[in-house]
Amino acid sequence: MNKLLLMASIFLFYGCTDNENGDKRRVIDNTSVFKLKNSFQHEQGYLIRLFANDSSIFVSNAPDFKVFQYDFDGKINRTFGKKGPAPWEYGTIWHFALTENKEFYWVHDYPQQSLKKYAIKKDTLVDTFKAITTNNVAYIGNDNFLVPELDSTSKNFIIKMCNKSSQKKVIDLFKISSAKKNKREYLNFVFGGEFSNLYKNNILYTCFNSGEHYLIDVNDYSLKIIKDFRNLPVPEGYKENSQIKLMPKQTTALSSSIDEKHIYMLSTGDFTEDVKNSTFFIDRYSTDTGKYEKSIHIDRFEGEEQPFKIVKIKNNMIIGYKNGTIAQFETNF
Repeated sequence: MNKLLLMASIFLFYGCTDNENGDKRRVIDNTSVFKLKNSFQHEQGYLIRLFANDSSIFVSNAPDFKVFQYDFDGKINRTFGKKGPAPWEYGTIWHFALTENKEFYWVHDYPQQSLKKYAIKKDTLVDTFKAITTNNVAYIGNDNFLVPELDSTSKNFIIKMCNKSSQKKVIDLFKISSAKKNKREYLNFVFGGEFSNLYKNNILYTCFNSGEHYLIDVNDYSLKIIKDFRNLPVPEGYKENSQIKLMPKQTTALSSSIDEKHIYMLSTGDFTEDVKNSTFFIDRYSTDTGKYEKSIHIDRFEGEEQPFKIVKIKNNMIIGYKNGTIAQFETNF
């Protein structure tokens, strides 16, 4: 067995399925600061994805299929890219990341199933390679990516480390998860999710519909399984009228972010599949132990807008809302 895969298989750590009170209810934090600093509206079409670093917020949108760079006051500093079918153009952007020297940026062009590298100064394509996946990817530095996919050989759901010259399987989520009752054809739905921000060597793969999430060390690909504190299961897939569905129907997490000590998951109040009328929370877990700690309630923006993306940057929580509002909250949560 591949050495890295073996390490990922044996270094498992299960988070708690209850809180410190011994039940599976949220511990609501009413004392931490969570104060709105500012907000602005992304008015150029629909907000598809949101990313952030210490100085900027990046938004990919439709139908322009561009990436907009904002400062924290909501001013557009510049845009990246040009939509179109040509190799140097792109469609819907599912991932955006600056390289370490900030002279280049990478995008995940989902329609073209490609990862593309551009020079920032002239916004010109300098490199590209294929990444065939129906899932979100993550840039982990040095022109390397984590790419989740259904493996064509084993038919297991895996995560590969990919770059221009090589692709290798580093984690087999099917083998180490509680999803073994599922047929292989359902695994893309069972494990559907997205990555958090990368913090030092840690990144979280968050599953939208499963009670298990995966904290990955990108140095050696060891991981911890973070169990939802509500003891929600890994769902089982089935077919109904030729459509693949999951049972139970549940939405366990909408987005996640991590820092040195904590994992933050944006989740719904009743974890039902339909979140339109739900209440929203950020649930906090320990990166060290995987245990659930506490939660804070997140209001809809101005009573209406549904949150869908969070990014923790130092003492700020950036929240993206469905119809384009981007809000920044000062917090010690």
